[in-house]
Amino acid sequence: PDKSYNLEILKLTFTAPSSNKDYSLEFLLTIEDGKGGEDSQRTNFFVYHEPHFERTTIGDGSSFSFRTINGKPSVIFYDYIEGNLNFASLEENIWKVSNIGNYDRFNNRVYSISLADINGAPSIAFLANPDNYGSYSIYHGSRNTDGKWIINKVSETDSYEDLSLAEIRGMPAIGFIGMETAKLASFNGNFWEIEDVYETNEGVLFDVSLEEILNEPWMKFVQYNQLEGDIKVGNKGDSSWLFESIPGDNITTIGGSLGVINSVPAVAFRTYGGPGLCG
Repeated sequence: PDKSYNLEILKLTFTAPSSNKDYSLEFLLTIEDGKGGEDSQRTNFFVYHEPHFERTTIGDGSSFSFRTINGKPSVIFYDYIEGNLNFASLEENIWKVSNIGNYDRFNNRVYSISLADINGAPSIAFLANPDNYGSYSIYHGSRNTDGKWIINKVSETDSYEDLSLAEIRGMPAIGFIGMETAKLASFNGNFWEIEDVYETNEGVLFDVSLEEILNEPWMKFVQYNQLEGDIKVGNKGDSSWLFESIPGDNITTIGGSLGVINSVPAVAFRTYGGPGLCG
């Protein structure tokens, strides 16, 4: 504190070869006091091959979702600092970014986000906190032919855990968690219908995935109880939902995703021991 130091600023220029590769550069800065003491710090720089987004802060949690929409790579992301919910798609090798709306992180913060291709057009679902802590609203949005996003409120919930948007029989549907119950919101062309899918009095539910498989809605989530995560997978039969545990006994899972491989439901999951796949 009683001394000043003169630092010589060096300008380094790096020209990447003409290729499609990304590069990472690491610099080590060391300051010596002349008496045997020193302090070092490593700094990493990343050089990206185009096309890429400009670097931005997008928040924490599930604030980013990627899908292919009508054959084009597309993403939705939340700018945590500016409070903007943005959509971007790759158009002729250029990422075109459009703003969906502003959701201030102090008063109306966005948490979970999901993006889906509904009849060849982008469709979004997200959780926001418009009122106060502990009360969350689920919204659905679609883009009209003029490029304007139309946002409608679907339901309220007490949980900011994951939600999942999918096309079910040509209509948007959202799987989400509320009051320790897995729920399904289905749009019937006029309004949203909410049904309870799975209710539990043991542990908590989170990490929900929704997919259409063989023209039927399938849902996956994790039931966490006493340090064990039990993966539940099920579909709606003739009248009610039926669930089973995968792979049959409780496993310690900390995430997962539901998909379809050769018309068969498949679950990829992550445990403390590594990744897994079952179908």
